[in-house]
Amino acid sequence: MSSVNLPVLLLALVGCALHAGFASADPERTPAQWLDMMNRGFLEASYDGIFSYFSGDDLSTLRVVHTVTNGVQRERLVHLNGAPREIVRTGDEVECILQPGDEILALESSIP
Repeated sequence: MSSVNLPVLLLALVGCALHAGFASADPERTPAQWLDMMNRGFLEASYDGIFSYFSGDDLSTLRVVHTVTNGVQRERLVHLNGAPREIVRTGDEVECILQPGDEILALESSIP
């Protein structure tokens, strides 16, 4: 499902925003070092936030919660407007919680 990839992109943007404030505090770090720190943050940090994204004529607002427990990443992405849907990831396992008749179910057959 293409919406599962969206959280990865949005988490990258959240990570950039979180680390942007530290960039001026340590100008000696290279861009590669900042990217490495951001990547470790995705693996180790817990966060909870709300974001919106615009695609075509659609404006969506979502809540993302990311936790790490005993080295296992858990994420929950909840659509706050439109059809009720939720994507839950524990480690490498992804579960989509949708209502019957949700139009996104039609995409399932087109995904390899």
